[in-house]
Formats: sequence, C-alpha cells, structure tokens
Amino acid sequence: MAARSALAGYDVMVVEDSPHMRQLLHSMLQSLGVRRIVEAASGEAALERLNDPPPDLIILDHAMPGISGLELLRAIRQRGNRSAYVPVVMLTAFASPGLLAAARDAGVNEFLCKPVSLRAMSQHMRSALFTARAFIDEPTYFGPDRRRRDVPFSGPDRRRRQTKSIARG
Repeated sequence: MAARSALAGYDVMVVEDSPHMRQLLHSMLQSLGVRRIVEAASGEAALERLNDPPPDLIILDHAMPGISGLELLRAIRQRGNRSAYVPVVMLTAFASPGLLAAARDAGVNEFLCKPVSLRAMSQHMRSALFTARAFIDEPTYFGPDRRRRDVPFSGPDRRRRQTKSIARG
C-alpha cells in the first residue's frame, strides 16, 4: 500500500478520550505503517507527554472532558512550545461550520469527521505532513496559514500591511 510506505517512520500522538476510538485509531495507524503511536486519554495527559519527544503529527479529538480539543490545540500553538509546529488533524463526531472555523482559527491543519475511514485518515495525515503551509506569526494568530490554496487575485491590494510568514520548523 502506497500510504503505508509514505507514513512509515513517523511518530503520531493520538489524543482521544474514548478507549474504543483510541483502539480503532491505533489499529488504523499500525496498518498505515506508523512507527510509534503515543496515546493520551485526555488533554491533560497529552500536555504532559507532548514534548517528550514531540511527535511528527497529532490526531486530536474535539469533544473531551476537561481540556477540550480546541483548548489543547491553542496550547500546542503557543509561541516557544517545542510542539508548536507539529501538524494537527482534528477529529469530531459533531461537525458544524462554526466548529470548523474555530478549529481553523486555533491552528488546525486538517479536520476530519467521525466515523473515519482508513482512506480518509491516510489522506488527511499525508496532507498535514507533506503539504505543509507556511506558519503565520502575528499578534492575534500563530499557526499554519489558514488559506488552503494560493488563488490569484485581480484587483487592487487593499491590505493595510503584509503579514509576516515564517517557514515551518
């Protein structure tokens, strides 16, 4: 399987409060050839293990008791955090345009709805890992560029100032 070879050798952290879903994700990641899978049953547990060493990718449930997925994502994207540049795929069973916008504004790389298939998981993981977007470092936002594509604009540039972009580290 091409996805297996593409994802082989990567370390992935799974943050999911449901034991059943954690086991399902673990099995999917194993079948995709992921080298090391670190599991956390809560946002608090993820914060304790996040930088020891930082994973290559984080798969994060949105709805968790205690620290929610969005709160954890905001903590991950803090300037100076060793894991600030790690790509994040957020999972949810309760998708809405508002949640998608909030996740994007918190710095998510990919957003995936449950139930999730192996194919969809593979595609979103590969997109997060291999189609990295520039990171934006502004006073009100630190994270991957929220624009998915570079679409030419034919009109006067009315922006007040240019945003500075930094390469993914």
